[in-house]
Amino acid sequence: MNKIIASAVLLGSLVSFQSLAAFTEEVKYKAVEGVAHETKESAFAQGKELMAEISEMSSNELKSEFGRYQFDSMARDYKLIDLDTQVKESMNAEGEIEFTPVTNVKYSYMHNDR
Repeated sequence: MNKIIASAVLLGSLVSFQSLAAFTEEVKYKAVEGVAHETKESAFAQGKELMAEISEMSSNELKSEFGRYQFDSMARDYKLIDLDTQVKESMNAEGEIEFTPVTNVKYSYMHNDR
C-alpha cells in the first residue's frame, strides 16, 4: 500500500514539475561561408556539398555545430527547417574576382524559459 502511495506522489510531482517548466521554440539563422573559388560553378558545387552534409546531421550534430552557446536547450530538440546557398562575388587584393559560397541554415530548437 505504501509503495502505491509513494508511486502516486512521485508521479504527481513529475507531472506538476513538467507543467512548471515553460518551453519555447526558438528559430535561428546561421550563414556558413565556404572558401573562395575561381568560378561561380565550383562555388555552387561546394555549397551543394555543404547543404547535403548539413541536411544529414542528427539533432545532436546540429546542436554541437550551431547551438554551442544555448545551454538551456536539449540536443534532441534541434530541427533543420531550411537550407539554401548563394554565391558572393568579390575582388581580392590582386584584383581577381572570387566566388564564395554562403549556405544559409534555418533551424529551430526548444529551450527552457526558466
